[in-house]
Amino acid sequence: MLHFKNALLLRNVLRTVPVRRWSTFPVHLDDKINQALENEQYKPKAHPGKTRLTPIELPERIRKAIRNAVNDKEISNLIEEGMQLDRYLFARKIPLEQKEVYLAKKDIEKEILRREGVRHVSELDGVDNSRAKEGLKQEVASTFHRKNYNWKPMVYSEHTAWTYVFGRAAKEYAAIVHVFSEIAKRDPNFEPRSFFDFGAGIGTGTWAASDIWKKSLYEYFLVDECGDMNDLSEMILRDGNESKNMTLKNVFYRQFLPASDEFKSHLILSAFTLNELPDLKSRLDTLLTLWKKCDGYMVLIENGSNAGFKLIEEARDFLIQQAQSERSAYLFAPCPHESSCPRVVKDDGTPCNFVANYRSMDIGQNKQDNKVLFSYVVFKKGSRDDDKTINWPRMVRPTQVRTRHTRCKLCTHRGKLEELVVTKAKHSKFTYRCARKSDWGDRMPIEFVENECDSKNTSDFSDGEKQ
Repeated sequence: MLHFKNALLLRNVLRTVPVRRWSTFPVHLDDKINQALENEQYKPKAHPGKTRLTPIELPERIRKAIRNAVNDKEISNLIEEGMQLDRYLFARKIPLEQKEVYLAKKDIEKEILRREGVRHVSELDGVDNSRAKEGLKQEVASTFHRKNYNWKPMVYSEHTAWTYVFGRAAKEYAAIVHVFSEIAKRDPNFEPRSFFDFGAGIGTGTWAASDIWKKSLYEYFLVDECGDMNDLSEMILRDGNESKNMTLKNVFYRQFLPASDEFKSHLILSAFTLNELPDLKSRLDTLLTLWKKCDGYMVLIENGSNAGFKLIEEARDFLIQQAQSERSAYLFAPCPHESSCPRVVKDDGTPCNFVANYRSMDIGQNKQDNKVLFSYVVFKKGSRDDDKTINWPRMVRPTQVRTRHTRCKLCTHRGKLEELVVTKAKHSKFTYRCARKSDWGDRMPIEFVENECDSKNTSDFSDGEKQ
């Protein structure tokens, strides 16, 4: 009898638990992809929407150059300090605007005055008591810095530049290669002649660009305001020896953006740099300057943190406006749409980020496979209609492969975050296999069957926790 009562109680409890429904809205595999798979031109694990790469390792020539250049420096200390620098940079937040700082300090001042039982600063022990006013000012400043992130510009020396090599080089290179590889795969006819890297640092962007487009690239423009970063970047391109010639030709270093509007570049990169700019105006001014110099692809990459994603989203919105006004450019990746970002609209507290696998340097440590989280956006000068696969949805979280079904979390061309369950029963054999072989960051080569039931069968999702 007791067991029967417990069973009834459990049944009643389960009835009150909300059941999460997964979507099974109608989709079908791209006709060309389906035909290619039937003809065994490639397997589902190598379908054209795949972007995930095997662990990315710094090129041997770069690792050799670093070994030669590091010489008698204390590698173990550089590794430890590099890890600390990496954690600090990933946790960095966006600097507050001056208006935000002013309003925040005013609120703190009002709270202090209320606590003191006065309404105005002039009432603090008399109008002429400058000491009381100065004390209030210091308390406001102290409270403000205690409650708010104290953003400061990064200042690099020769030592901190080396610290950056051991803390960030491998993972930044992997993120850049990941994005560049997608461009090269989706646009095999793209053969850039010039590469422009804003915030070039130690040269990770140049290493990646030269690996993928070395045959076509003729000149490299690297801009970084830190002279020590430029010097180290040049040293690495000289194989770690100042007396050697550069391994690449036509590499030009600058500490400031070129002033001429006539300067154009086929490939422009700004990687992990936007958060080094002090305010919104300087960020938008820089983006506009870079955009005017772009004559092909413009790539922006930031850390996959909430702050990094906000910077990318800010740039995305701004550049969409520029592209739409020109009517000769469009958002290439990662979004399959140019609507407001559904993750921002829903605001579930998680960033839209992606992952790249990389292998740590074997200098002073053993090789290890790791992951780097990053957010990015790519714009292309040209017509959106020229890209026949632009509407393929993007996997925005890890695929959940289960028995006889696969759960996919997608950002779709409808401007929504949607969940799709792919099964053998409701979808084709190759749709099912492609879904099981796709993962976070890949594009699913599927087309939506638009009908009246779509709106009933689709559902937005929430991550539930930060990735």
